[in-house]
Amino acid sequence: MTHPLPYYNLALLEAEPRARFDSFTRDDAAALGIAAAQIIREWGLSLMADVHIGDELAFRVQYGQTGEGSLHWVSGKRRVVRKFSESSLLVRFRGIDTPHLVEGLGDEYAVWGGGVPIFVGDELAATLTTSGEEDVVDHEVAVTALARFAAQDRALSA
Repeated sequence: MTHPLPYYNLALLEAEPRARFDSFTRDDAAALGIAAAQIIREWGLSLMADVHIGDELAFRVQYGQTGEGSLHWVSGKRRVVRKFSESSLLVRFRGIDTPHLVEGLGDEYAVWGGGVPIFVGDELAATLTTSGEEDVVDHEVAVTALARFAAQDRALSA
């Protein structure tokens, strides 16, 4: 990996804006996935990125050493996002202070950074999930891709 490890704490994660849009279509999923792919290449990372609308895969890209082994982590992070309606890294940090929050989650959940929610209005509509590097890097790629996507004629709100 050539990209430096970012620093996160609970306060920083809680202050991140939510990805909230008026709509989120398959075309949007492709544009967001392409933004993630560009970041992965620019930063020289080995990552998988998935965009799901609901439970349906709308876009997937794999770079470097990612492959079938990454699917477990991507799926588990996405489950965390869908259960808590928050980024999987925020859930991980909250679980440090409040262990009962994540205790008892099954093996199908992966409480590691890299999954972020996408809202249409107040409803969780989609997820962007990355995996393959340190979880803080996975998270940084996801939020950076969302910011790039939002800048392409979209509004990212808190």
